[in-house]
Amino acid sequence: MKRIYRSLFGYVFLMFLLVQCKSNRDEMSDLEVARIKQTYSAEVINYFYETVFFQDYVGVKRSLSKWENDVWIYLEGTLWARDSLDVVQVVQDINHLNLPIKLYLTNDESRANLVVYFGDFDYLKGKLAIRRFTAFRGKGKITENSHSIVSAIVGVANNAMSYANLSPKDSAIMRQSILVEEIAQSLGVLGDSWMDYYSTFFEGKKNVLRLQTIDKEIIKLLYEPSIPAKLSKKKFEKYFEDILYPVNAKRKLINYVRENRIPVSYLQCIRNSSFHDSTLLKFSKRVFVKIIGDYQQHDLETCKNSLRLLNTVSDQIQLEIAQDDIWHDLPSIIIEYNDSSLQTAPIAERFLEPGKMMLARRVNGRIKLSYGRLGVPQEKMALLLFEALYRILGFDHIKDAVVEVNAEGEFQFKQSFGETLSLLYNPIIPHGFAQKELDEVIRVLE
Repeated sequence: MKRIYRSLFGYVFLMFLLVQCKSNRDEMSDLEVARIKQTYSAEVINYFYETVFFQDYVGVKRSLSKWENDVWIYLEGTLWARDSLDVVQVVQDINHLNLPIKLYLTNDESRANLVVYFGDFDYLKGKLAIRRFTAFRGKGKITENSHSIVSAIVGVANNAMSYANLSPKDSAIMRQSILVEEIAQSLGVLGDSWMDYYSTFFEGKKNVLRLQTIDKEIIKLLYEPSIPAKLSKKKFEKYFEDILYPVNAKRKLINYVRENRIPVSYLQCIRNSSFHDSTLLKFSKRVFVKIIGDYQQHDLETCKNSLRLLNTVSDQIQLEIAQDDIWHDLPSIIIEYNDSSLQTAPIAERFLEPGKMMLARRVNGRIKLSYGRLGVPQEKMALLLFEALYRILGFDHIKDAVVEVNAEGEFQFKQSFGETLSLLYNPIIPHGFAQKELDEVIRVLE
């Protein structure tokens, strides 16, 4: 009998060790890595890197976080009319992804491992144990053990300033968008980004009421059985360094320039014109352009023509006139026309605001066109606007004229300025690239 007990104890202990080793493993096989690369696009893997290895209000994470057990959700506080229905919808959407875990709603608080609190800031400060208070629409916290997420709490603010002056319809849209984002993030996608306007994890305001395709791909990748529950950022970079744009970016850029015979002068132009505080800043792909002030219909048409030409440069540039609503807010370029009788010559001033996420990007730009309407040829105003747009996309310090008018009266890029803008927005030069890194690249190539 003792021999049977010893054998049983040994079997249980062995199984315990196997489970612990699996939970704490930080390795992936070559076959597992290859399958992930075949299953998911470079865009998804890069977006995963940016949102899973970064936590809002905290910073870069050394390892990813995910659940290993089912998630039981309990709702508490003062709910709005559709809150519970919206939570049900996002739970259904996540469960349809067929993850190794399932999400459930429960009325038993003692069973819950994810609690969503609804209320004003005074109520939420206590429930979320907030010490340094910053106004928010929604905010979440996770609790982890040595190898996975074990619980989470989410606060949804009823008195967020974002609801001020909104119509009931827009308030409902914002509320649903917040619930989708916070519950999805509680699964381990802890960081926001300015990369994709239509993503649930987009940092700014967005009219997104359901998980988008890229969001579903991010969550599915996180819960791939081959992705260890505490995979470190360094190991992820090692396995996917050939796909991740910020990893070994210098070597990749050197090889790209050599293979494609790109003139080093293009890099020198970027080096001299595109850095702020030694960091390269460029917009995300989609940018909303807004025209305000003393403009006329032909100014609007001139702007549209400029955007069309700039959009031909790269598939990574998509400038569009903003819709007249609260949702198409950022990233944006605001063009302000200022008709002044005191202005003797037209000038364009530019202002830039960077965003603070894992990867630095341009978020908000402003062009102020000051002029005296009388005596200023429309062609001159059009050239002034186009060059201001070109510069605010990334070449703030360039002094040369970048376009000219051809025989048909159309704009065309002078010399290589179109190709240089295309290179700037090529993902081979990652967002937030350091000036000293580009200096080293140029030294190798010269």
